[in-house]
Amino acid sequence: METATEAEAVEEGTFSIWDWKGYPTKGVRPSGTFKLVPKGQTAQLREIVKIENGAIRDEAERLGHPFTGSQVHEVKPIKFGGSPTDPANKVIVPDELHHLYIQGFGTSCSGRLKRRR
Repeated sequence: METATEAEAVEEGTFSIWDWKGYPTKGVRPSGTFKLVPKGQTAQLREIVKIENGAIRDEAERLGHPFTGSQVHEVKPIKFGGSPTDPANKVIVPDELHHLYIQGFGTSCSGRLKRRR
């Protein structure tokens, strides 16, 4: 149980997730607090992600590891405050799992946030 001091230290507009229903049971779950990034910033960050993830794909191909059937996935979604460039925020997942990660976290979580406004 958190103390009043710990609760006050949480930045306004942030949230935590304790119910991971719908999120894949295997693999890496994002941790810490989350904050919905404004739409204008999200578009800019997605451009950075395209460049970074493209470089990861290019390097994998150069090293002889084809990227067919896989995606670079941001563990903590960019639109919830995840870093678009930190390698610790990126994992390689098969296409079929990538869909589950996005649907299980990003899409359903943002939908719940929009409904509560």
